[in-house]
Amino acid sequence: MRRKNLEVDYGILAAVTDTVSASDDAQQQIHAEAPNNICYNWPFGEKEAVNDAFSSAHKIASLELVNNRMVTNPMEPRAAVGDFNSGTEEITLHLTTQNPHVHRLVLSAFNQLAPEHKLRVVGPDVGGGFGVKIFVYAEELVVGWACRKINRPVKWTF
Repeated sequence: MRRKNLEVDYGILAAVTDTVSASDDAQQQIHAEAPNNICYNWPFGEKEAVNDAFSSAHKIASLELVNNRMVTNPMEPRAAVGDFNSGTEEITLHLTTQNPHVHRLVLSAFNQLAPEHKLRVVGPDVGGGFGVKIFVYAEELVVGWACRKINRPVKWTF
């Protein structure tokens, strides 16, 4: 596309500064597939039973608690180094994980990267990951697959 054919068209929208008012009917709808700007609603329990319990309760205490969007940001990046030993058919993955044993189990049992006894996962001291370094990510599986595919070490950093 050439620059002279590019037309920028934008408008200023009113700011929404809290999650409660973001779901008001009067607010700008961001995505058509998420009515009232709610992408997920997880109903839990039995509404009638809860209403009955409240109506017969001697006292009721309430608390309004707001947790806005949070993002975990550890100082270290997520990274993976994979090495395949073609002689033993073993894969060694160095991952910035707080859970190397679960990574080994998941990558072996559920993703069939390698039999568990042929997969070594090394998790160095990664410090505070705030929970984000517990999960198994697709990139870690791809690093293990790629190092075996090309029979060379593979490094990935995010």
